[in-house]
Amino acid sequence: MRIRLFVVAGLCLAGILVATGVILGVQGSPGTGTVAAGAGTPSVAASGAPPDPAAPAGGGTGAAGGTGAAAGTDSAVPSTGSPRAKARTPEAGLEMPSATPSDNTLPEPTVPAPALSGKVPKNASADGKLVSGFPKKAIPLPAEAAVLTSSVSASGRRVQVGLEARTGLTVEELLDHYRASFAARGWSVSTGTDAAGDRSVTGGYGDDSVTVAARQAPTGATLYSAFGTFTVAKK
Repeated sequence: MRIRLFVVAGLCLAGILVATGVILGVQGSPGTGTVAAGAGTPSVAASGAPPDPAAPAGGGTGAAGGTGAAAGTDSAVPSTGSPRAKARTPEAGLEMPSATPSDNTLPEPTVPAPALSGKVPKNASADGKLVSGFPKKAIPLPAEAAVLTSSVSASGRRVQVGLEARTGLTVEELLDHYRASFAARGWSVSTGTDAAGDRSVTGGYGDDSVTVAARQAPTGATLYSAFGTFTVAKK
């Protein structure tokens, strides 16, 4: 009888020990898991202390916690280093000068006065002198010139004149004389060679035109001829 009681008591004691071990094992399992997940950092629930406001979000010192803090810092802090990011504003008090249109108006061209005006000269010719009505201002003779022949021929208000003369000037000096005279009247001037091979200068404007051709004679003198056409303007 006593042996049976000892056996029953032993079984009850063994059952109590087994139950106690199971309960202790269940209570120890959550604490172990929390420590592993926190990688050594005590959780708020375990420590009982309130969270630090200055602590970065995540609170962990592991690889996952560090990465999260770094990512949060980069996205929250704006970039202030590059000068290009700053807006450039004009300084106060500076005024840009206003553009003024340039005056591109060309001056009015000077119109040369007609070489002949008023009364139309009569038809005439002369040897050794200038005929009456010859336009001496339009075809001025150099001081050294000697007139051989001259003529005037009119048709309506249109006049043609001719001159042959001799001078001690060289061909180039004579042409320069008439070139300067034509330019002084405001005529356009050009140089060239006529059909006979003589050097020539031509000046004119509008209906007025004069051509002077010169060559050197065997005697050394310069022989030249002048031919002009004009329209006599009314006064």
